[in-house]
Amino acid sequence: MDKRSWLDFYGRRYPDTNDNPKYLSAVVERALTTILAFVFRNDTANWDLYAKSFPSIAVELDAYGNYYSTVPVRIIQLPGSQESVLRITATEDPLTIIFVPVPKDSWSSFALLDVDKVSKYIPFSVTNNRVEYAKKPPVTVVTMDVVRAFMDYADDEEVSIPAGHEQEFEQMVQTMLTGTPPPNKVNV
Repeated sequence: MDKRSWLDFYGRRYPDTNDNPKYLSAVVERALTTILAFVFRNDTANWDLYAKSFPSIAVELDAYGNYYSTVPVRIIQLPGSQESVLRITATEDPLTIIFVPVPKDSWSSFALLDVDKVSKYIPFSVTNNRVEYAKKPPVTVVTMDVVRAFMDYADDEEVSIPAGHEQEFEQMVQTMLTGTPPPNKVNV
């Protein structure tokens, strides 16, 4: 279903939320983010279903001499150093310049490895809604594949729920909208 259909569905089901559509969007976003984070921990296949490609993202230099690119949309927080920036490719040379997610506190260790001297690997880290690069990329424009937050979808864009988690998604939205606590699955 597209974003508008999800909001209409829950708006009809819970009419009290019609007064505040941003609240309804935030609840659906929170449930979807929770499901995606759970799925990401267990299965990293098929992530292209949830990502959107953003071409022509500029590589810039800040006042401190750090190279970075601004993330074009709000992203969700996923486990791992890349957060929800799934892939970065060089627009001009996508086959030989490879961007790899490396935590920022590991950049100095990565720089000591031989791979840093003989390859075109560019370590990156997501910080404060921007992607920072450990060294100067040999390109000025990149393409980012990003998992976006629900509120950043257009009304007519398809929003996919991971297969097998539809009922769990429905239950999360319902418990958040009605104010009932979620079931205790810790000691089941």
